[in-house]
Amino acid sequence: MKDSLHTVHTGISGFPYASLAAINKQISINKGLISAGVDAIVLNRKGIFSPQNHPEISDHGNFEGVPYFTATESPYRPGSFMKRNMLKLKAIRNELKFFKKLHKEGRLDAIIIDSQYYSSIRYYRYLANRFKVPLIYHFVELRSKLDDEGRSFSLKTEARLIDKNVHKLFDGIMAISEVLENHVKKLDPNVPVLKIPALTDYYNFQVDKNLDVLPHFLYCGSAAYKEVIFFILDAFDKIRTPDEFEMHLVIRGTQEEKQRIYDYAASKKKADKIKFFSNLPYSELVQKYIDATGLLIPLRPTIQDAARFPHKVSEYLASHNPLITTHYGELKRYFVDGDNGLVASKYDIDEYASKMQWLVDHPEEAREIGERGYELGMQNFHFESMGVQMRDFILSLIGRQKPQDIEMDTV
Repeated sequence: MKDSLHTVHTGISGFPYASLAAINKQISINKGLISAGVDAIVLNRKGIFSPQNHPEISDHGNFEGVPYFTATESPYRPGSFMKRNMLKLKAIRNELKFFKKLHKEGRLDAIIIDSQYYSSIRYYRYLANRFKVPLIYHFVELRSKLDDEGRSFSLKTEARLIDKNVHKLFDGIMAISEVLENHVKKLDPNVPVLKIPALTDYYNFQVDKNLDVLPHFLYCGSAAYKEVIFFILDAFDKIRTPDEFEMHLVIRGTQEEKQRIYDYAASKKKADKIKFFSNLPYSELVQKYIDATGLLIPLRPTIQDAARFPHKVSEYLASHNPLITTHYGELKRYFVDGDNGLVASKYDIDEYASKMQWLVDHPEEAREIGERGYELGMQNFHFESMGVQMRDFILSLIGRQKPQDIEMDTV
């Protein structure tokens, strides 16, 4: 087994400034690897930012100890269709040069990939075979089981191809939940799998609470999960709260998706207590978590939610504030109602509202639950807690690469 390890994490773009859970996960995984002595680097295939919103960023650099490089040699997305396609070709050429250079220098031992595109995965499979290094998949959800609303036919097809062939495409899997681990093992029990939860840098949460903020519940997530947001708003409408108690929603999504949420919130009895936030820089989002009275993350009884491990769970716990969830999916393996979280026994508005009501009525006990949740998070979800395990897992895969030609199952 090698004494040193050099990894490249690729497949998505936007590192390190995109406000996406996928980027936050990428940051934490690579911080964890670096804390364990790994020479880790992140590769963006293309730039996705606008110079108006991010005039100061570079196509390469070092973010909180993690080096990164953008293959298009620009962090920005051109407005011209023709320029975008020219940059795609440039990215493929530069990406190959990047891997060749690392390989020649002896600094390429493994490729880690996040991607929802089957064609992209097959390309990195080719590169891994060419340079004789393992290809490792960061497996975060069963995309074939996602809510199909708004997803193109091609994305649905690629999702099915990935989920059906995940055991053949990769030399190892870093799965975010037991459901995903079992999915791989059912396809092929011999595929190496390491289960890693959502990781966060807890050092970023060492900031003071803003005492001038009114008490409030907080939910952070995508407007595409409108069913969950409606559920939360319905529960909030049911509980008795002091006049100053509010509901804060940090949501992202298209204007159309967000408008549906705004319209529904306007119909509630407590509409005047509901406040919306969007496009917050990460430091401001951290402050929102710190300032909250209670943090909301109900999971539904669906395969989609059972396979997930929402990244915000690890961030919620870092705030020292109590989390309210449901007894389902991966979270039920960590949380005990009344001990390190408030856990409704099922996905039911009345039951969930009762947990919210308990928090309002028992502020001191709720803060103690938040502190025990923080301890759980530090032990399990802080990036340093998984660094050595990830390093040793990747080291164990070296020399186990897939053959050049792999017969894939069709949709």
